[in-house]
Amino acid sequence: MPPKTVGVRGVALFTVAVAMATTNTHAQNRVPDSDSQNEGTIDEVVVTGTSRDYLYREESTDLFGFDAKLADLPASVSVISSDFLQDNLAYTIEDVVSYVPGVSNGGFTGGTSENFIIRGFETDTRFVNGLRQFGFMQQPFFVEISERIEIAKGPAGSEFAIADAGGSFNYVTKKPLADFQSEVFAGAGTEGLLRIGGDVTGPITQDGTLRYRLIGVYNAGAEWRNGRPDETPRWAIAPSIAWDYTEGGSVLFEYQRSFENNPVDRGIWRIEGVGFEDNFAPRKFSFHQESGYQDMDADRFDFTLTQDLGSIFSIELRAQRMEENIENESVNFARIRPFLEDGLTWDGVTTQATLSFRDRLSDITTDNYQGVIKARFESGDWTHNVRVGYQDYEAAFLVDYGADGGEGRRISSQTIDIFNPDNNFNLVRDARDTASFFQNRQDISSVFAQWSANWNGKLRILAGVRQDDAAFFSRFDPVGSTGNRNESESDEASFRLAVSYDFTENTAIFGGYSDSFTPQTGVTRDGSQIEPLQNASFELGAKTELFDGGVLWTNTIYQTTQDNIAADDPEDDSGQFSVPFGEVRIRGFESEFLGTVNESLDVSAGITFQDSENTRTEDPTLQGNAFFSVPEIQITGFANYSFADFGFEGFSARAGLIYVGEREGNALNNYQLPSYVRVDLGARYVFNEKTTLDFFVENLFDEVYIEQSQGRAFPENGIIPGDPRLVQLNLRYAL
Repeated sequence: MPPKTVGVRGVALFTVAVAMATTNTHAQNRVPDSDSQNEGTIDEVVVTGTSRDYLYREESTDLFGFDAKLADLPASVSVISSDFLQDNLAYTIEDVVSYVPGVSNGGFTGGTSENFIIRGFETDTRFVNGLRQFGFMQQPFFVEISERIEIAKGPAGSEFAIADAGGSFNYVTKKPLADFQSEVFAGAGTEGLLRIGGDVTGPITQDGTLRYRLIGVYNAGAEWRNGRPDETPRWAIAPSIAWDYTEGGSVLFEYQRSFENNPVDRGIWRIEGVGFEDNFAPRKFSFHQESGYQDMDADRFDFTLTQDLGSIFSIELRAQRMEENIENESVNFARIRPFLEDGLTWDGVTTQATLSFRDRLSDITTDNYQGVIKARFESGDWTHNVRVGYQDYEAAFLVDYGADGGEGRRISSQTIDIFNPDNNFNLVRDARDTASFFQNRQDISSVFAQWSANWNGKLRILAGVRQDDAAFFSRFDPVGSTGNRNESESDEASFRLAVSYDFTENTAIFGGYSDSFTPQTGVTRDGSQIEPLQNASFELGAKTELFDGGVLWTNTIYQTTQDNIAADDPEDDSGQFSVPFGEVRIRGFESEFLGTVNESLDVSAGITFQDSENTRTEDPTLQGNAFFSVPEIQITGFANYSFADFGFEGFSARAGLIYVGEREGNALNNYQLPSYVRVDLGARYVFNEKTTLDFFVENLFDEVYIEQSQGRAFPENGIIPGDPRLVQLNLRYAL
């Protein structure tokens, strides 16, 4: 079937038309209503800093259910602000996530969705406005629609249900504002980078009780890898409307329609004995064909209602639906494995390989429903906030290989030179019918209770418990038969208990425990279900406000464990059974320095030391090994400096550095990903209150580096190189 096409001119004109009524604003976090000043606060939120627009430090978060100053919150949370995204001219979150201490791009999804490593553990589960999304195959979230990205460090099962061990990503979308603000923006860069769009928000009624927002964006990513199309367009339009229908009640409706063409990219490979530099194939190397495509359409609907129920109680009702349709036609090289027994060295013989071909349609539907009752009251010197609620999450992922007459999963009759591939030949497919179907369903019903307490503004307690009833199942059905059903059912509780105390006027010490669980599919030889993964974390740290409160400096030591990891049963030759085989552990130290030093300087910097280990395992080849793609040390720094004091009004410059230490390439620890340093450089000139010009260079010195690894025992693919030098220029105009 032919690929879908998107007219660049048509989309661009449409986006400009949307933008012409249209400003990127630093929006509030949620629906502004009368309850927003007093609901669930651990302490009064006091905004500090200078009057400048570009700030990296967010003052508060409601990530754990209660509005709280980040300086007071007794847990580790990092926030990527919209200002930081804008200063980096980020195309996706993956472009900047390595600037966050303890976080990096990781895992492997073929480049079609976001997958991160937080404190050594992989996570592909994301949350949008606090509600869970289906992780697999989701298109990356648009930075132009994001007000901020919140990263909870460590398992957050009491807040999010079935949260990953290392942490969780929450995307907070931009909301309607009561003051009119509008802008259009356009930018271009090397390797085909393109961005155009606009953002407009303001009141509909004179008193601002009814307000709107409309964001439209079209962009195209940098395409420099062989076998990739010249253009991989993506666009989104996101209208929203908020209404304060009474003094204590409001409703918010958000909609997002988006599209992306982003073919699967299997990366490069590593092999010894063929003359590759450092044994890694060149970063442009691939076996893909330029005719490949993967079109992803998505619709998101968000509805929120909040209502005060007197002076103590309030209620919040939420509903969210996400629909994704994916059409894929791609050529991926099959598992070649021209290795000796060590899985690393070329066998000296294999130079040709066949190609696999995939033609499929996929549908993902995710539904979230949540109801919460909140209470705020005082008793003596204590202020209490309580949340009690229910949440229902249902997701279905259905794949039809060979749908609508397509050819399904096949093997090409052609071969390709594995050391000098041709990415431009016409593919000849064989005649075998290998169409099939795959389905994956997830259902989670949760009840939860959370409590925060504040004693005299000095001692803060945060506690939560959640009971989750989860049912997961998947099945792969070849044509004409029914495949094996893999399922898992779990009914378990997750907890958090954390305390923060003001040790000095500017420093609070904190400590806490949190846990979560993750269902696993599979059975043992006796027919028993594999028990869920058990994730637990302890952390202890200090948060210090410096430079008149403009900077928050957070230092944390932590230990996270994951137990009951399943593996193939070593005594089962059929591959049908599993065994719980061990435990893994991460110990680390993080230091994050974030905020405004003075009226000229904004800084984001950090350092992370980590020690990862398989502490208990039935596989002697893995005992004591480190995790793959997890560096022992990571150093980051990014600074923006204004030269107004030197007479250059409106001019500022920024520079960034990312150092990632050597990492293991796979679980066997038999090869390593080398360390690297990436340097970024940018500048901004503000012509007047309406016009701003940005210039940015990612990877200034064109460092050739490996960003992540899938961790395969045979590293014939799944190794992702970092971007080469990319230059961008962007113009913003406020209407």
